[in-house]
Amino acid sequence: MALRGGERRLAEFRAHGPFAIATVKNSHRREIDRQVPRTFWNEKQCGVLAQRSGCYVFAIRTPKRYVPYYVGQTGVGFTRECFTRRNLRLYNRALSDEGRLNRWNLTIRCA
Repeated sequence: MALRGGERRLAEFRAHGPFAIATVKNSHRREIDRQVPRTFWNEKQCGVLAQRSGCYVFAIRTPKRYVPYYVGQTGVGFTRECFTRRNLRLYNRALSDEGRLNRWNLTIRCA
């Protein structure tokens, strides 16, 4: 990132979260609640991050650790990028792949 006078500095990233994502159980598997894209940024303490840009990680919490399934970057704000149709399909596929897990605590880390 160039500053005045030609000085260059690296961008600073700060980690926020994890933030739980609501899931529902349908007839075959568990998936992300359809209301999440509309309500997530209003209900969570990460609302101040909604219009910012940066990186995010979708992960499933296991009893011992977080298992990352998708890493994304946004330049247009988290609200427009994190819960696109394409990303929701990826997240739901990760949920079905991990169907054997007992914990359904999903998280997004916003940086």
